[in-house]
Amino acid sequence: STTKVDNKPNGNRPKRDASNKYTIYHDFSGSLEHIRDHQVLAIRRGVAQKSLRLSYDIDGDRVESLVRRCLVDSGVLANGNSHHESIWKEAIHDAWSRLLRRRCTARLWTEKSQMAEQRSIQVFCDNLYKALLQPPIQPRPVLALDPGFQAGIKCALLDQHGQLLSFDKAE
Repeated sequence: STTKVDNKPNGNRPKRDASNKYTIYHDFSGSLEHIRDHQVLAIRRGVAQKSLRLSYDIDGDRVESLVRRCLVDSGVLANGNSHHESIWKEAIHDAWSRLLRRRCTARLWTEKSQMAEQRSIQVFCDNLYKALLQPPIQPRPVLALDPGFQAGIKCALLDQHGQLLSFDKAE
C-alpha cells in the first residue's frame, strides 16, 4: 500500500512558495513503512492545520482475496464453487469497503505516528543529555540563537554571568 499526501482537501493548489512550509509534501507519496519519522510528524501537523490531506492507495481486491483465503484456511468458507460463494464475496467486499478499510488505515497511521513521536522524544532526550554533559563555557559573553522558521530567529546576547545584555529577532 502507498500513503499519499495531497495539499488542500478542496483540490485548489496553493502556490509553491517559501511561505508554505508543507510545499515538499504536495503530491508526496510513499510506502507507509518507508516514511521517515520527521516526515510523519510534518504530515500530521499539515493534516491538523488542514494544509494537507492524507489518503491511502490500497489494493482492495488483494485484501479481499486475502480475507477470503483466511476464511477458507480456517474452515469457515468452503474452497470451491458453493452456492453461497457470491454471498460471501459480497459480504467480504462490503466489510472491507464500508468498515475495515477506514479502521485499518486509521489504526496503521496512528501506530506510525505514535512510534515517530516516541522516537522524536528519545532523540530530544539524547541530545539534551549530551548538551547538559558539555563542559561549562569559559566566562565570556555568549550569543545565543534560537532558530525559528515561523517566528524568526531569536538572538540573545548574554554577559559572562548569564545576564541578558540584548535581545533581538531576525526575520
